[in-house]
Amino acid sequence: MIHILQNGKYAITKELGSGGFGITYEAVNSRVGKRVAIKEFFMPEICGRSDDGATVVIPIEANLATFERLKNRFLQEAGRMARLSHPHIVQVHDCFEENGTAYYVMDYIEGENLAERLSRTGQPMDEAEALKIFEQVLDALEYIHGQEPPLLHLDIKPSNLIIKENDDVVLIDFGASKNVDEDGKVYNSIYLPYTRGFAPREQMEQDIPKIGSWTDFYSLGATLYNLLTNRQPPLPSDIDDDMTEDKHVALPFPANVSEQARKLILLLMSTLRSKRPQSVEEIRNLLRKGAPKPYKKEEDAPPPQEKDGSTKPMNEEAPTIKAKETAKETEGNKGTTMSVDNVYTKDSSTPPEGETPSDRQQILEFLIAVVVLLCILVAPFVLTKKEKEKEPVAHGYCPDENHPHAIDLGLPSGVKWSCCNVGADQPEEGNEYYAWGETKTKSDYSESTSKYHGVSKGDISGTNNDVAHVKWGEQWRMPTKEDIDQLLEHTTDSVMTYHGVKGMLFTGKNGNSIFLPFAGYREGTLPDLQDSCGFFWSGTPLEGGKEFSYYLRIINDGSANCLRFYRYYGRSVRPVYVDK
Repeated sequence: MIHILQNGKYAITKELGSGGFGITYEAVNSRVGKRVAIKEFFMPEICGRSDDGATVVIPIEANLATFERLKNRFLQEAGRMARLSHPHIVQVHDCFEENGTAYYVMDYIEGENLAERLSRTGQPMDEAEALKIFEQVLDALEYIHGQEPPLLHLDIKPSNLIIKENDDVVLIDFGASKNVDEDGKVYNSIYLPYTRGFAPREQMEQDIPKIGSWTDFYSLGATLYNLLTNRQPPLPSDIDDDMTEDKHVALPFPANVSEQARKLILLLMSTLRSKRPQSVEEIRNLLRKGAPKPYKKEEDAPPPQEKDGSTKPMNEEAPTIKAKETAKETEGNKGTTMSVDNVYTKDSSTPPEGETPSDRQQILEFLIAVVVLLCILVAPFVLTKKEKEKEPVAHGYCPDENHPHAIDLGLPSGVKWSCCNVGADQPEEGNEYYAWGETKTKSDYSESTSKYHGVSKGDISGTNNDVAHVKWGEQWRMPTKEDIDQLLEHTTDSVMTYHGVKGMLFTGKNGNSIFLPFAGYREGTLPDLQDSCGFFWSGTPLEGGKEFSYYLRIINDGSANCLRFYRYYGRSVRPVYVDK
């Protein structure tokens, strides 16, 4: 790790966090004795460190142009933030180039981010406090959306909101932010990073022409939902799948959240961007017309009244339907306790009206028969469940050595994923790399050796340019972008080590899993990022583009995304199987 910057002006004390485009450090401005936060431009996919531990190097020369282009965008990000001055937005004070890369210096915000607070307390936030935070973030969005040109944050979530001791909230991390031109188009976008659960469909699908202020509003609504429930917000597909009018299956709320707050979140998290508010002013008008009010506590509510108008004591529960039925059954038999053990017994001296002892005996025998039948039917499932619980989570998705296996993850499309990569005999193996559209491995992966970098071409899944289809047969193919999106949306994922190899486990709702190894990638003649990242081609090219295609990226920080990058890179291929 680096220790000093700018000839000792800044002394690094610790690393605060990292992402796809940078590392953030805590530091001290030694000249004034003030704590600051410093962000360094560093891309783990293409960057490395020299022996001094500070200088950033690009091991593969072909990546230099990409590094320089994205470093310039990083400096543009610093420039955008330096021009901002708002009480609810982190302030940038300095930017410079050093150690072969770029840095910018920000205020160090004392406090904890809201994700840490939810984790520490383990409880949802009070609605009045959550709405106060909501309005502060709304102020910040009004400010950045009103810039010339307008600025979108595109990564609003609790971990990017720091609450100070005075309860003021500060919005941080503009690493995903984008400017919007006069025609409403987003500047400088190869792809858009996003956080699952806090991003709307247009951002997850990288549909850049559809990105706008409404994209930030979706994230703001998801953030408010997370604060009020302490639950992970659902994916847009989960909201669409919920056919209830109030979406209570996908978006369950605690009982103490007001109806007004629920309606506000439903509006902001509409999966159709046209149904979301289009401006901060529109949201403010909604708040003015029917501002969500804190839920009225039960002790403040008027006590329930009987039909005759008299007040019923608060601690006396109204009889439930079941209780009423039981009371009705016990009329005329007040001395008998109503339970399965003594209602239908030979010793019961007073049978219910219209019932004979023989009737009771038949009913008892019938009940016994039903219980026995249920035991017979349920027992195999109970045993199966216990047997599954005994199995380690790392097993069950690679039944034997006769490959390939098609693993059903319960995805809506019915597509099944292979248990291992093309060229592998086990799930943990990932040593074969292919350029996009090519069916043979090679020693050099560069633009000059690529067949389809810079060439117009449609989706190659299931064609003669699909290595899975060519090598494994008719029903196997490379996944499409849609297949990858479904994998991300309809499975849970976790980083794990399997047979000594690090990777990510994807588990479907039916309990079946696949393991994807961190096999890295190839550019030029050498592999890179093995044991820390995995890259898996789809057959889907970027619409209208000749250089980029979509791929699945998994990282050891637990993130998994569908992104797009240059076709000449050598990446792994994890096939899918389609039933005839």
